Amino acid sequence: MLVSFSETSINIGILLGFVSVFVFNAVFEPATAWRVMLFCGVPTPLLMTYLSLCVMPETPRWLYTQGRMDECREVTAGAL
Repeated sequence: MLVSFSETSINIGILLGFVSVFVFNAVFEPATAWRVMLFCGVPTPLLMTYLSLCVMPETPRWLYTQGRMDECREVTAGAL
């Protein structure tokens, strides 16, 4: 089921890419259509990455190498 979901998602993404190229070329000049398409696709992943970094704790390995043992134990205990 997981493999089927992954493959289906990839194929849907490819289809949406082709559809978006068709739509953006019909609406904008071909010389600027790729810029508009790029502008539409960049903000969402950028925002999601930034927000996930704000709430994601450091890894226990990194905390251990920095000598922050108490925080390392807290993160490790929270994962159990």
